[in-house]
Amino acid sequence: MEPIKLLFKSYNWYIYGFCLLRNDYRLFKLSRINHLEVLEDKFERCDETSSIVDNAFYNQNLVPVKLMFDKSISYRVFDEFDKSEIEIDDEYLIVNTNLPSNDYLFSYLLSFGSNVELLEPYNLREEFKKVIKEISRKYFTL
Repeated sequence: MEPIKLLFKSYNWYIYGFCLLRNDYRLFKLSRINHLEVLEDKFERCDETSSIVDNAFYNQNLVPVKLMFDKSISYRVFDEFDKSEIEIDDEYLIVNTNLPSNDYLFSYLLSFGSNVELLEPYNLREEFKKVIKEISRKYFTL
């Protein structure tokens, strides 16, 4: 594998690179690599890899979302989002970013507990409400 970028996402480290075995760009979770061997071989990185890397992690349709985070988890917001996506308010951090439009989005938001609110888009906010109601039905009698 010819490494391109090291990524930290959802509490895990990944390395993105060109897989010589598959002759394609791949994402490798570091904890799954059993026999890592650093070679002295050199390679030329092509200029187009940055856009490939940006979309590789999700490999999904990304949708623009607006999120509001409680400042108590600022450390995590600044770890997981680009500074250019974060607006600092008196009480909250507002994040405008792109996330995958699939089940990962809701699981990811739930990982922040009550410290996040999905503000936009409205249709995803409504879907998220349904997910939360379904979860609460398992724990509370409504």
